[in-house]
Amino acid sequence: MTSKSTSIYKGVRLRKWGRFAAEIRDPICKNRVWIGTFDTELEAAEAYTKKKNEFKEALQSGASCDINGQ
Repeated sequence: MTSKSTSIYKGVRLRKWGRFAAEIRDPICKNRVWIGTFDTELEAAEAYTKKKNEFKEALQSGASCDINGQ
């Protein structure tokens, strides 16, 4: 856990106003992807895990980064 994070879950941090934010690095395009803010730490962690699994499936299917959206 880093000094910026107050969560035991990877990709989840507590915002100043008490909600939990989740974000992840896109392993294909190498950029950060905002997942959202959540009322509970567990909701944020579940959303992070879901997005992580989506990226894993995309990597396995041979997806590539398409910056033009085509």
